[in-house]
Amino acid sequence: MEKLIRPLLLILVVLFISSCEYLGFDGYINQLDDIGINSNLADAVSFNQHLASRPREFQGKVYVLGTRGVFELDADNLSDYTFYAYSQDLGYWEDYWQDELPPINCYRDPGSGNVIINSQNYDNGLKYGDTLTLKPDTQLAQYTSAGGTTYKFVAHSTQGGVKSYVQTYWYEPVTNYLYWTDTKDSGTSIDSRTFGEPELICVESISGLSDTTTIRLVTQTGIALQGSSAAQFAVYNFSSSWSTTVQTGVSVVTNEPVSHSYLWSSYYFSWNLYTTANDRYLLIWGEDFDDGESLAIYDYITGEEKVKTRIPGNNQFPELGESGKTVWVSSIRGGVAKYVY
Repeated sequence: MEKLIRPLLLILVVLFISSCEYLGFDGYINQLDDIGINSNLADAVSFNQHLASRPREFQGKVYVLGTRGVFELDADNLSDYTFYAYSQDLGYWEDYWQDELPPINCYRDPGSGNVIINSQNYDNGLKYGDTLTLKPDTQLAQYTSAGGTTYKFVAHSTQGGVKSYVQTYWYEPVTNYLYWTDTKDSGTSIDSRTFGEPELICVESISGLSDTTTIRLVTQTGIALQGSSAAQFAVYNFSSSWSTTVQTGVSVVTNEPVSHSYLWSSYYFSWNLYTTANDRYLLIWGEDFDDGESLAIYDYITGEEKVKTRIPGNNQFPELGESGKTVWVSSIRGGVAKYVY
């Protein structure tokens, strides 16, 4: 009997410690999987404020927006982090809650070396075109308003020493047009890239790479009739020449059906499906999966599906790391977790 009791006590102690460690990460103690504690969890940290963005890995750090400032976390040890308070009130209330946390992009200014952050949000807090510059000397996230921008500012980049603001249309989940200027409010482009139907750019996938000179994006190929079917994606890089877009691998076709409900001209695309790509893998997730709870990771060089699982935890928003099958997740309630698949 004693031999049975000891393992049981050990299990109870481990569960108790886990509940204490991750209390507040997202809501539930009696259902470990609901708060994201499973075999793929590599690291996690909980903060004392709600979060307002998905996490973004950039040059060995992970950045996420809170309601009162920016957290800069060490990618190898999330509990090692620096907090940058917003230089002014951005309008997030203390228990700010947004149904869909937007992605952010990071960029290192070539002059000062400071990290600059922008968000793909259009109605709250840090909006399209606004920027935050992280100031290590004052521990402030210096806010700069975009004023009024005609287009959606989605990322920074540099080419030949010229700082560029990569922009596209407002509001749409997909677009056919991407252009870049030397000022955020300029109506004159340095160069542009247009995609033609049925292949369009997934707007939220647009991101800058760590080298700060390359932009990566994902495209989706639309279908002629509304409904659920396999979805087709491709990954592209803007590299040394802005006018050249290089497809980085084969087209990925999902193994599972995906809803196509958004009509652009003559073709239907996914409205609630989100993608992130790194140097090898493509992460796909969102409510347009038939079960609404899945995430999938594909090798876009071979087209193979490598991971198919539930989004870890409740009210959490994943983004792919800079390399490998690492997924960063932020919880609205105030936690960031790292999963390695």
